[in-house]
Amino acid sequence: MTAAIGLMIGSGLYFAAAVALVIALIALSLFRWFEAKVPSLQYARVEVRQRPDAEVSEDELTRVFASHAISSVGTSYHLDDDVLSYEFTVRTRDGSNFGRLAEALRGMDQVSFSIIRTSD
Repeated sequence: MTAAIGLMIGSGLYFAAAVALVIALIALSLFRWFEAKVPSLQYARVEVRQRPDAEVSEDELTRVFASHAISSVGTSYHLDDDVLSYEFTVRTRDGSNFGRLAEALRGMDQVSFSIIRTSD
């Protein structure tokens, strides 16, 4: 659009360039308003560590996520020195849900966890 306006000015079509400029500004303003209204997804990596004899399953953790309006989009597993780790990629529409999830996981004595927000 800027190239077209520049060509119009260079060709002496000042009125057409002004009209194109006004149309471009209105379109950009509308897009900015629309973008602010559309909810975006917030992503994080959640790592939950536990002993293999602990009784917290992947399904239980997924239910805890769901109860805080967080969905899991990928899971990885790792076993190291008798510590079982689940690493989830999770998403939500409200970033404050991650804080509520942290409080819920803090109440689970048999696990330790980390929540790292990402920009994905």
